[in-house]
Amino acid sequence: MSTALISLLAYCANAQVSGTVFKDFNMDGTKGTASPNLDVGMAGVVVKATKPDGTTLTVSYTGGGTSTNTTGAYTVTGGTAGQIRLEFVMPDSYTFASKGAAGGTTVMFPTGTTQNLAVNYPADYCGVADPMLVTSCYVGNNAAGMNDVLVKYAYSSSGPSHSASHTTIGVKSEMGSVWGIAYDRQKQDLFVGAFVKRHIALKDNNSDGKEDIGAIYIVPSSGSPSLWLDVTTLGVDVGMSLMPTIATRALPVPVTTSDLAASHDTQLYSLVGKIGLGDIEISDDNTQLFFVNLYDSKIYTVDIATKALVGSGIAVPNSCTGGNARPFALTYHRGKLYIGSVCDAATSKVDADMKATVYRLDGTTFTSVLSFPLNYTKGAAFTWGGVYGNKWNPWEDSFSNISGGISPTGLNLVCEPQPIFADIVFDTDESLIMVFNDRLGHQTGTANYQPSTSDTKLYYGLAGGDILRASLVSGVYTLEKNATSGGVTTAGAGNGQGPGTPTGTGYTSPSGEFYVGDDENNVHVEVVGGGAAIGPGRG
Repeated sequence: MSTALISLLAYCANAQVSGTVFKDFNMDGTKGTASPNLDVGMAGVVVKATKPDGTTLTVSYTGGGTSTNTTGAYTVTGGTAGQIRLEFVMPDSYTFASKGAAGGTTVMFPTGTTQNLAVNYPADYCGVADPMLVTSCYVGNNAAGMNDVLVKYAYSSSGPSHSASHTTIGVKSEMGSVWGIAYDRQKQDLFVGAFVKRHIALKDNNSDGKEDIGAIYIVPSSGSPSLWLDVTTLGVDVGMSLMPTIATRALPVPVTTSDLAASHDTQLYSLVGKIGLGDIEISDDNTQLFFVNLYDSKIYTVDIATKALVGSGIAVPNSCTGGNARPFALTYHRGKLYIGSVCDAATSKVDADMKATVYRLDGTTFTSVLSFPLNYTKGAAFTWGGVYGNKWNPWEDSFSNISGGISPTGLNLVCEPQPIFADIVFDTDESLIMVFNDRLGHQTGTANYQPSTSDTKLYYGLAGGDILRASLVSGVYTLEKNATSGGVTTAGAGNGQGPGTPTGTGYTSPSGEFYVGDDENNVHVEVVGGGAAIGPGRG
């Protein structure tokens, strides 16, 4: 017998099979290594390997443990090449074997020493090279039908061409001020929720003299926006009794789109974030729509087919000291609804009483998956002549109590960042991306009056939000610390603009921010405002 044949028999008797389970974002069956097809490993997959007689073979995983980690890598020891059965057990019921050309199934019989498996969570799928993003936009004291309030633009848009390349899909006369956006991937319809914001008009659909702060609009893939549902018609109290009439708001109608007419909007300042709708969301199967009622701090579910309420709303926990819980953000992920809420510290005015919490809603039960104080130093809203707005402040309902007298003194600048937990996005490694808005940005405007009609000076609100990240380690979410999250450290380390080491009631130095570079010429150091979206596979 030749040496070569002996070597071959030894190989067959002691074959090893290894491979990677990866998230196949564009479902082509091939593990992409660069944007826009940057596929990543799938964690939590159990690989079972057996011989033809049912004998179990040893399976090991990169990093140890009993399932794949974020690399998705595994190795089978022993067996005979071509005579090994592999079964891949997914960590949940929402991830499937990809149907790409080489995607395979969750049961495989490898013929070589390498066997990868492509998997897909349908909500991550994007087969469009340059998808469109949709966002709301606002123009102060918007003239009827003259200005856009909902636009879309290409994912690749950036720089000076960004504003010029957008397409208007909704104007003031069709829906007015809006915020929450949900997308029906099957029908390609958008659902858009009304939003109460000072100086910005909403729409009065029923002509009763009050704007409809409980309205949800539908924007079809082709055609014009229209009212889909006013949740108040279902008996949901969104605070209409507190909403001033159109006449009382007295928003001026500009002559042209460039006319920055000012308004006092006297009664709405203290109501921002307290009445109307917060975020809205849709289930993965496109059968249910969820919304946050800012007035009663409940999460409501609507059956999309019938437009009927499912249940009577579920109250978000209020475990706050010195204030109230203010839920706002919603996201639907792997069969569960996640809610972002802050404690406003409006009564105590103590910074340490402000905290943020992410809840997971299991049926009717809320589970806190992450909670942390908001009394860290963040990027400043303004740095001309000083440092202004470099921390979160308790919610403030009186304009006279917010910080003014900011340089340059030629303008009436005001600054008082107040946290609204505006959005939650899951990254491809299951990390949480959390977006916080500055409530003052919705209470004030640019070159607008304060609530008192006796003051006709023009004020400029300086708003500054923030983006934070929490990594998932061994099933536990951990907030970023000095620009480090999930083993990755960014250039924000040590810049003093994010959380440091947590103490339970605050943070110690050194501190920094994971998401760095969100500034404008080092004058507006923290310019985050709005929501977030992530393109899986695009880095």
